Amino acid sequence: MPRGSVKGQHITKRKENGKLATGRPEKYTLEFCLAEIKDIWETLLKDERLVWSEKTNKYEIAKMKFITMQDIVRLKPYSRQYISVWKKEFEENNEFNDIIKKIEAELENRLVKVGMTNKASTAMCIFALKNHYNWKDKRELSGSDGEPMKIIVTLTE
Repeated sequence: MPRGSVKGQHITKRKENGKLATGRPEKYTLEFCLAEIKDIWETLLKDERLVWSEKTNKYEIAKMKFITMQDIVRLKPYSRQYISVWKKEFEENNEFNDIIKKIEAELENRLVKVGMTNKASTAMCIFALKNHYNWKDKRELSGSDGEPMKIIVTLTE
């Protein structure tokens, strides 16, 4: 019988001689992925905290360590790409999707905060928001009271 070691719910298969079995890796289970996503959410909630500033005489947000998904996953034994795979694989699971949406909304909000408080390059924040959260530069032209503009062309001879 082959021996194996279990990391969370991800199984690494080994042959009888103790060497790693080759081939396609086992899939992550829903339970493992859900636990990991919940852990990421809890990490984000603990990361942002209010601190009293004597300088401004009001509460301010303390430095946030985690601004992107890559910042969080750096502490995990898997890469950021696995989360994309999990999103596709478990898209039918409402609990999983709800937590993913909360994480993405929180990270988007953090980028906005960091950009607006000049704690990072505003251009970098705008670039990240456009690429990761589908923000767009939008120009709307409208007439008075938000009605469509009327264009009148007069031709003279």
